[in-house]
Amino acid sequence: MRDPSPIVDVQKLIDDSPLSSVQRKSLALCLAFAVIDGFDALVIGFVIPAISHEWGRSPASLTPATVAGLIGTIVGSMLITPFADRFGRRPIILAGAAMFAVFTLLAAASTSLEMLSIFRFLAGLGLGAVPATLIAYGSEMAPRRMRATIVTVVGSGLAAGGFVGGFAAGFLIPTFGWRSVFVAGGVLPILAMLVALKWLQESVQYLVTRGRHSEATALVNRISQSTVSDPETRFIVGAGTDTHPNTSVRTLFADHRGGITVVLWILYAAQFMTTFFLFSWLPSVLTEAGVGRTTALIATSVCTLGGMIGGVALGRTIDRVASRFAVIGISFAVGAAAVATTAMVTGFSNVLMFITLFIVGACTIGTGICINSITATLYPPHVRSTGVGWAYGFGRLGSVIGPSIGGVLLAMQFQARSIFLLILVPIAICALAVAALSVLSRRSENAVLPSVGTTTQPASVTNKSA
Repeated sequence: MRDPSPIVDVQKLIDDSPLSSVQRKSLALCLAFAVIDGFDALVIGFVIPAISHEWGRSPASLTPATVAGLIGTIVGSMLITPFADRFGRRPIILAGAAMFAVFTLLAAASTSLEMLSIFRFLAGLGLGAVPATLIAYGSEMAPRRMRATIVTVVGSGLAAGGFVGGFAAGFLIPTFGWRSVFVAGGVLPILAMLVALKWLQESVQYLVTRGRHSEATALVNRISQSTVSDPETRFIVGAGTDTHPNTSVRTLFADHRGGITVVLWILYAAQFMTTFFLFSWLPSVLTEAGVGRTTALIATSVCTLGGMIGGVALGRTIDRVASRFAVIGISFAVGAAAVATTAMVTGFSNVLMFITLFIVGACTIGTGICINSITATLYPPHVRSTGVGWAYGFGRLGSVIGPSIGGVLLAMQFQARSIFLLILVPIAICALAVAALSVLSRRSENAVLPSVGTTTQPASVTNKSA
């Protein structure tokens, strides 16, 4: 009797192998695209004061351009990102980057609010599609032992793009004018794409789920320290692989994933609401509380910095512990306590305010970034980009709602401390959602790390060093 075809679990092979140069280059490009995406997503905020001065308009009258960009990112996250499950992660990353590169460059030639708004909407389509695809891609390229860290670093790159972009705009606008900021935002992704054409590889998990055996074999041999030698080797991802699977949005609700999907949407909406409220209104809230304008801006930067550092630190922690949901839940609880403490010390001690705001950033913004590493593992490869993309889409809705509520409350002359304490509401929703995910993930057969499942049969590979 003929022996059955050998089986290789590509996820286990990635998890057990050292990080190869192929993975390092691809993940470095993920980070580069994330930073550039973060810069381009926030570029409108950097140039509005200069545009309003040149065009003789008030900054508020340019709101349609900002809103158009936000709508574009929502549409891109929900409608374009799912194509990464059908056509591949690499094509969508490149196509999304090309889209926001071209329309950001065209925005530099805008001569009217209508032109600027149209170009920002079209750029937003790419800006919305790329981040979720990067998260899905990074979670697949990274071995399990460092997955949360790598995905969180990529997520932090989005925040870093905005952080660095503010300094870049501060130099470019006085020297070359506001249009130069759009030019930089268009040229940078083009340069990254030129490098990516050579270095950015397709996800091997995607290749396996789409039945592209020869390409999967070649990439597995480049990533691992083993050589797949049997032409009849069958590749799987975790417990099994559905070749040419259904990638529609309905799949997010199949196989006991419905509850997980709904809770994730709520979690992302609440978390983005918190993050973008802090980004948009923290300086104003602090100023209303009696803090000087310069001090308020520094405090906001400290909060953002806390988000980047805290996110990476939390990712490393999740890579080392089994109770990942407990870590996330505790972090949100600490963030809530830091928010309450900040409300009490603001106006009395700037040093204490800086410390508590750093913790607020680490445990709210940083925890939100780290959630991406968990979200990507709650969906199987054939619908992973769709799952992350739709979660990001609902998050973008929260990013609109949060600042809007803050603006209304300020207009109604609510006390600054009262407004700040209201952030506790979405943070509490986040904590409850994480607790619900912990329960639902244990009940769902598909809510496990992809690397858990069938083991690789040694007969299917030969060691290169042998």
